Amino acid sequence: MLKAREMSHLRISGPKSKQKEVVNALYELDLLHLINFKKTEDTFLDIGIPFIEGDTYSSELVKLRGLISYLKISGKGNFNLKMDQAAGKFSDIYADFEINAKCYDKLKKERESLNNSLNNPLLKLETKNDLLEGYKSLEVFKGTIKAPIKEELAKRGLRNCHVIEKNLGTEFVIALFVPRKKANDVLSLLKEFNFKERRLDSGSDQNQLERKLKQVNDEIKTIEEKFKKTTNENAAFLSGYEKKLSELSEKAEVPLRFGASRNAFIASGWVPTDSAKKLKDAISKSASNMIHIEEIEHKTEEHNHNHEIQEDAPVALNNPGFAKPYEFLLDLYSLPKYAEIDPTILMAFTFPLFFGFMLGDIGYGIVTTIIFFLLKRFFKSKDMQALLNILLIASISSILFGFIFGEFFGLEIFEHPILNRVHDIPTMMMIAIIVGVIHLNVGFMVGFYNVLKNHGLVKAIQEKLSWLILEIGIACIGLQMIGAFEFGTIIGAILALAAVVMLYLAEGPKGIIELPSLLSNTLSYIRLFGIGLSSVILAVIVNKFANIFISMGGFYIIGAILVLLVGHALNMFLGVLGSFIQSVRLHYVEFFTKFFEGGGISYSPFGRKELQ
Repeated sequence: MLKAREMSHLRISGPKSKQKEVVNALYELDLLHLINFKKTEDTFLDIGIPFIEGDTYSSELVKLRGLISYLKISGKGNFNLKMDQAAGKFSDIYADFEINAKCYDKLKKERESLNNSLNNPLLKLETKNDLLEGYKSLEVFKGTIKAPIKEELAKRGLRNCHVIEKNLGTEFVIALFVPRKKANDVLSLLKEFNFKERRLDSGSDQNQLERKLKQVNDEIKTIEEKFKKTTNENAAFLSGYEKKLSELSEKAEVPLRFGASRNAFIASGWVPTDSAKKLKDAISKSASNMIHIEEIEHKTEEHNHNHEIQEDAPVALNNPGFAKPYEFLLDLYSLPKYAEIDPTILMAFTFPLFFGFMLGDIGYGIVTTIIFFLLKRFFKSKDMQALLNILLIASISSILFGFIFGEFFGLEIFEHPILNRVHDIPTMMMIAIIVGVIHLNVGFMVGFYNVLKNHGLVKAIQEKLSWLILEIGIACIGLQMIGAFEFGTIIGAILALAAVVMLYLAEGPKGIIELPSLLSNTLSYIRLFGIGLSSVILAVIVNKFANIFISMGGFYIIGAILVLLVGHALNMFLGVLGSFIQSVRLHYVEFFTKFFEGGGISYSPFGRKELQ
């Protein structure tokens, strides 16, 4: 539970004549996390060469995925044909699609062009195009202006000009016929009116364009019906064929991750130790016992201790069902390294505890439990299911804490609750700090184990146990201050000084600089109380406002209901959001920094099929 699945490092070698059988067996087993071969100067091996059929699969996949994307096909596939039959069927489908797709794209461009022509403001003049051009003695200005221009032409003495104009609402469209000798003067005036020249294609006629557009739309609709028919008849086959081709392509290209000579190949990777024998037996059987499989030991001597050095071992988290959802929160931060403690199960206990302590209301807990339960029916992705399960458990925790605090939508339902968040403020603050101290020290102890495992006892004492010794020293001094321990100051000072020296030996000046963080991290847990107090006070205020409206009677009762619904909905939303964010923060910032390094490699075995 606190450790990832144990991994074994295997090296597989054999003749190239058996390489394909080994690849097929590995794919079906779905167990070996492959390590990419890297050519070095001291090895005679080269990077392997993919199987010859790989190029065919890759080019076929490009076309197939393009078709699937174009037709927006999704969902699970169904593949039950032989590969040559499937290839023939796809070839026919793609050939037909390619012809229709080219025609479809051409028609869409033509439709766009027609729409642009129909939107040309010159059409609003309802004047044929051949009447707007082709004059020897006249210059014709066609386009849009910001205001009528006829009166201004008269004021400027620009006579013998003929204007056709129409108001389009935000602008005017005009056709202005002027003698060529006055063209420059008219053009200067037009610029003052923000003239924008427009052109009309030869032969453009609104009725003709509309008829052509209808014809194009009908042709587009016909092709879309063909696409729809192709999708309905072949969606399952295309999805299944894509999955099959992906599998074959992955198999064909996997030798690129192997080392190879002219006649032999070598592959290495990680497999869960409890499945190592299964993999060895299956590989040997597939290759007629012509394969050599070697298990590689990772041991080194350091500080007079034997340590497993498996930094590049992949991580497969190994948590019980109730803790599985919290792997989502861990993934958002980082996977633990193989040799590190996996904190998921610790979060499974502390996260709901923190959340419930902050929200802590029976009413809010019941409502959010129902909401998150219903949302699970609509959001089916793995991550959303995990997040909603976390919130569901947290909501149940809120109900339990609501009974401890005696709160139901901010109302005190018990005369003497176990704890009262409004009246027992010193007690609540002390509980929050004690929870913080315990949480941080669990982190230090986990950190002690991690360092002990990887760097030995001395380093573990200096880096992690020193913090516990420092805390004990501070506690001794505090006990003497309240008269509970006669020699507390002397003993506490000695312990604190020893802890500081150990931190300096372990981390240098950085360890000294981090000393104040112990206080700031501890005080940070007061937010457990602060968030909860703000939530209950806001709930009380909402209830008081509602009571005022109720006491006024009549239509004010409707106002009271609205205040209760909106006020508690807002407070509940803020409470859930605040409690979630602060619970995550206390783990990421305060807790994980005491032991968690992260940066682990996710276990991803060759052949793994993603869930659709």
